[in-house]
Amino acid sequence: MFMKKLLFKLTLLSVAAVFCLAPLAAQSRGYHQSGITGQVTGFPTFITQCHILIIATDGRKFQTVADTDNQLHFDVGLKPGTYSLIPFADAPPGLVIPQGVPVTVRVDKKQFLQFTLVYTPQPE
Repeated sequence: MFMKKLLFKLTLLSVAAVFCLAPLAAQSRGYHQSGITGQVTGFPTFITQCHILIIATDGRKFQTVADTDNQLHFDVGLKPGTYSLIPFADAPPGLVIPQGVPVTVRVDKKQFLQFTLVYTPQPE
């Protein structure tokens, strides 16, 4: 009898945890349920972090900057729409690293786009 009650309580607790914690998992990237996650490639090897200027190109007035981690990975929550991504990095003293060529992506509703952003320097 004791084991039945214990099993019942554990089952009830497990079900409650799933329903309570599931919304938190959807909000792990802020309140957005869509966005972009990926990595930046193409920078010189001494660049270990960079930034991505993100500009809405579908008529909305939205602009933000996302920072990568020290392996150039990024994860940013965004509303569904079309965006221009422009990678740039802080150059060491004495060097100039131009902004990257803009790349256009589309973010769909309730989807995180897996994307590799390839840095191509803008021509001077």
